[in-house]
Order: sequence, then structure tokens, then C-alpha cells
Amino acid sequence: MAEFYSENGQQKKGIVEKGIKITELGERIKDKVSTYSKGMTRKLLLARVLMIDRKLAILDEPTSGLDVAK
Repeated sequence: MAEFYSENGQQKKGIVEKGIKITELGERIKDKVSTYSKGMTRKLLLARVLMIDRKLAILDEPTSGLDVAK
């Protein structure tokens, strides 16, 4: 997704870093998505939308499957 929405390598790197920060997956970001839990996968999908700084994003139940923060 970052490559699709970036104009150059520097912008692509910034988008990826923002996605990693949003997901808080740390080193697990390099793991195959098939090894993630349902919640981790949802978090990754949500970050994919948020990391590209769109003016409008219409999300249908974006927090479904995520743990509630206490």
C-alpha cells in the first residue's frame, strides 16, 4: 500500500514507519500475516487505511475483533 500511495522512496519509508507505529507490532511486522491473531490482523488492516493520511475514510466496524483498552 505504501508503494502505491507514495511518490518516492522517502515518502514510502515514512508511510511504512507510520503504519508500524500505529499497529505497535514491533518486530512481528516482518512475520507472515497468516501467523497473526484476528485482532492483530484487524489492527493491521486499520493501520493500512490510517497510514496514508486520507481526508475521508469510511470504515464499517473498524474495531471489531480488537481488545478494549483498559
